[in-house]
Amino acid sequence: MGGGTSWDCYWRFEYRSVAASQSFKYLADVLAQCASGPVNAERSSVNHPDSFDQIIGTAFGRQLSVSLKDKGGLGQSLVFLRSMKGG
Repeated sequence: MGGGTSWDCYWRFEYRSVAASQSFKYLADVLAQCASGPVNAERSSVNHPDSFDQIIGTAFGRQLSVSLKDKGGLGQSLVFLRSMKGG
């Protein structure tokens, strides 16, 4: 809407697997090391058995987001990486 661009991708894991948590932590750590300002963490319980964790920061002139979504209904955990640049 604002003329910005975004790029995102995600990886699927078994529901609440260690690999999903480790991937999220790795990407969050990389974001924290590369950020050019504050990094904000957000944890919220959506609907049991779902959950959502997110780290947001700015690096390389883009807003970056890393999130972990546990989706009980799907039986999957999803790790998302999103890069956004405003217009």
